[in-house]
Amino acid sequence: MFYKPQQIERLWDTWMYHHDGVFYLYHLATDCSPGEGICLATSSDGVHWQERGVIFPKSDEAAWLGTGSVWPHPTQAGRFVMNFSEWLGPFTYGGSEGQQIIRFAVSDDLVHWTRLGEEFDFAPDARWYRKDEGERSRWDCIYSFAENGRRYGYWTANPKESHPGVGFGISDDGLRWQAHPPPSIEWI
Repeated sequence: MFYKPQQIERLWDTWMYHHDGVFYLYHLATDCSPGEGICLATSSDGVHWQERGVIFPKSDEAAWLGTGSVWPHPTQAGRFVMNFSEWLGPFTYGGSEGQQIIRFAVSDDLVHWTRLGEEFDFAPDARWYRKDEGERSRWDCIYSFAENGRRYGYWTANPKESHPGVGFGISDDGLRWQAHPPPSIEWI
């Protein structure tokens, strides 16, 4: 797949969702920060794209917005959930202040998204993950799967005592997440 947006100068992370014969390609707009918002392009064949531009801006309180993914809403047919991250607090590259958290939005058409309230915010659990250590406490990009009525997810994180930076958690509704100890990876 090749895609170059015309409405913005630069893009960053991408993620895609396929539904009813349409590919929904989401990406970050990064003209002047790590992420000013989420853009969308759609395609029926994965080759020819209709650019829709920025569909979801960062919040006013955030320094920047980060990547995520999309999945079906677990209890409302025809509704979808998107996770994304936002950086709260001061931000400087290599800095030790601020915290990235994961947030959620819902949509009925995969184009127009409604941000959920801060009661859905998902921040690092300090028992297992670095928290409030600036860039040393990443918390970003849940990629999840459903099994037996629950969602299980992995994301970019900074565990206190292991590497690489992978977090793990479980959600009963796909919207409220509980962190668990990071996975143990045995490298071959």
